[in-house]
Amino acid sequence: MGYFCLCPLFLFVLFIMADIFDRKTRSKIMSSIRGYDTKPELIVDNWLTDNGFFNLYVRNCRRKIGSPDFYFFGFDGYLFVDGGFWHGHPDCFIFGKSGKFWDDKISKNIGRDKEVNSQIINLGSRLLRIWDCEIVNRKLFNGITVKKIRKFILKG
Repeated sequence: MGYFCLCPLFLFVLFIMADIFDRKTRSKIMSSIRGYDTKPELIVDNWLTDNGFFNLYVRNCRRKIGSPDFYFFGFDGYLFVDGGFWHGHPDCFIFGKSGKFWDDKISKNIGRDKEVNSQIINLGSRLLRIWDCEIVNRKLFNGITVKKIRKFILKG
C-alpha cells in the first residue's frame, strides 16, 4: 500500500545522519520514548470507546503473547498498533541508512513480530496489526483503518 510515514524520529534519522547530541543526552532522549499510551494507541482507544466497544478489551495486556496493545477477551483477539520506525515499515525505516545498530535492532523487532504472529495464529486467535501512520493520518484512519478494526471486532 505504501503510506509515507512522517514520524519525527524517522525524519531525524533520514535527514540528519550525524548525531548532534552526546551519548548521554541521546540516551536520555531515547529512554523517554514511551512504549504504551502513544498518540496512535489513544486515538484507537477513543474510537473504540466512542463506538461502544469499551467493555470488550484490555489495554497493554502483558499476560498475553506479545503484550498486545489491545486484547479482546470475548473472542481472543490481539490488536497491535505498530510504530513505523520501530517495526520496520518500508516507508519509515530504510535498512542501511541508520547504521548497523539500528538495522540489527529493527531486524530483531521484525523477527519477533513474525514469531508472535505465528504463535497467535497457531492458537487459533484473531490478529490485527496496524501502523501508527494509518492512525495519525486522520483521512486514512476514518476510512480504511476504521473498516479494518470494525471487521476485526465483528468478524465471526
